[in-house]
Amino acid sequence: MGREGEKLYRLPLLQRVSRIAARHADVELSHVLTLKQADRMSENVFGIYGLPMGYVPRICIDNRDFALGLCTEEASVVAAVCKSAKHFNAHGGVSTTVGRNIVRAQVARWCQAKEGLTLLNNLEKMKSTLHEVAQSAVGRLIRGGRVIEIVLSHYPAREEGGAGCSVDVVEEQGDEDCVTVDIVMDVAQIQGANRATAVALALRSHLNALPQTGESGMAIISNQALTSVTADVVIALKEGNDIGMKQASAVVRASKLAGRSAARAVTHNKGILNGMVALALAMGQDTRGLTSAALSWALRDGVVRPLSCWWLANGDKHLCGRLEVPVSVGRYGGATSHPTTQSLWQMTHIESRAQLCSAIAAVGLASNYAALLAITSEKGLCKM
Repeated sequence: MGREGEKLYRLPLLQRVSRIAARHADVELSHVLTLKQADRMSENVFGIYGLPMGYVPRICIDNRDFALGLCTEEASVVAAVCKSAKHFNAHGGVSTTVGRNIVRAQVARWCQAKEGLTLLNNLEKMKSTLHEVAQSAVGRLIRGGRVIEIVLSHYPAREEGGAGCSVDVVEEQGDEDCVTVDIVMDVAQIQGANRATAVALALRSHLNALPQTGESGMAIISNQALTSVTADVVIALKEGNDIGMKQASAVVRASKLAGRSAARAVTHNKGILNGMVALALAMGQDTRGLTSAALSWALRDGVVRPLSCWWLANGDKHLCGRLEVPVSVGRYGGATSHPTTQSLWQMTHIESRAQLCSAIAAVGLASNYAALLAITSEKGLCKM
């Protein structure tokens, strides 16, 4: 594991690369994606776009040290996480709590306006059968997965006949009722989006063969989060230490403002996602789904809220930080076949989906902490 006191960024590039490689001699650090590999990953491939990979020598998470790679073009993101990790490590590191890998897929059924409740009742009577059909599909598609529940919801037609979006459209043929069949499932170690959608498609096919189940609609994963990860840190305050009372109070004030101002909360959360997305991208995860879930979580009560909060505790002797955020990732699937990603899984010694969730949340909290320190300082964020 790297030495925190060593300023790697001051070393010449090749010397830095050599030194990091020496620390992970058991890992073949691959930096090359061939066109042939790229063609298997995407569509109409005609080139490869590279991004820098920044190194975090050590961050202590749940009493275990990790070295991480952050894939980002923004130097301040890597610098922020490294700085925060040094502070966190000196005070016991980050502790996390990770929930199960729960996702939701939706099957939509349509009917004439005001007939939705009848359709809802019809589907309610076959709920146990729907659960069995979905579980059968999960058993075939997701190793270790299971259906937790089937949730039915009724969405009645809009009386004004609008299209349901910000565009002022009036439908010539009127609106319809919709009933959704939501399959809530544990997808175990995989990222789960494609497999969960396949389960929804299997259930839709079953319904299409039955009478009085409405007209067929979409069958697709929902990126709305159902579970979250928490990351906590407690920093002892002492003048002359990493952080004193003046700095801690400024961080707490910035956190309070994010809780009161939507304008500040949006940027507060963006600072968290800077670190989360950089690690998720390096580890071959779906960064769009990760971001979508985080933003929906911040809006879960209808108002933009900060994903993290900071406060003083124990007679103002400690600065406490907590991040609560959904982390939709997996050990398998997505871009985890990327050669650099495979090298990073070995280098980091992250062994499971739960450990990756913890690492991404810890990096999000670290990114947030450094940003709050910077924006409340005299130098400001641009001097991070």
